[in-house]
Amino acid sequence: MAGIENITGQILQEAREKASVMLRQAQDEADTVLRKAEEDTAAIRTQSEQKASDAAAAYAARVEAEAERKTRQALLGEKQAVICEVIRKAYERLSTEQKDAYFLMLEKLLQKNIRPETGVILFGQRDLSGMPVDFRDRIRDIAERAGGSLEIADEAADIENGFILRYGGIDENCSLQALFHAKEEILQDAVHETLWKMGESS
Repeated sequence: MAGIENITGQILQEAREKASVMLRQAQDEADTVLRKAEEDTAAIRTQSEQKASDAAAAYAARVEAEAERKTRQALLGEKQAVICEVIRKAYERLSTEQKDAYFLMLEKLLQKNIRPETGVILFGQRDLSGMPVDFRDRIRDIAERAGGSLEIADEAADIENGFILRYGGIDENCSLQALFHAKEEILQDAVHETLWKMGESS
């Protein structure tokens, strides 16, 4: 019996040792698999995080670009509105100048557009009825100094302000509205440049 027990004990011992080795190997393999799984999981998480980060960055860039575009559009719209308002106020200021200053401006305007010819000058109803007493004489003097003559028409022209010069049946519109319209692009550029300089210095 002792022999059998000894053999059995040896077999059991060998089985235990073998099982222990197998368990250690299995545990090592399990640990390796677990580490590999953790590494893969971390890599996947990093990739996902990177993808998510890249996607978030791309989205943020798109949002920022759209915001900048809308800001530029709003800024340009505001500047355009300011330009129009400045030009409108400049026109109103000129057309509503005090009487003496207004008709002095018309004299200067006439001096720039007068020709050494015989012609007719037409005014709008407001200017025709409100011109100073000596204004007709001043117009004639300007025409004579230029080597021509101007007859002041009694009928009112269909203009709000300024005047129309008529030479040989051809009209030259010197109303403030026509002059502002002709210079509108130049005026817009001038105001626009001023606004940009103000924006850069602020």
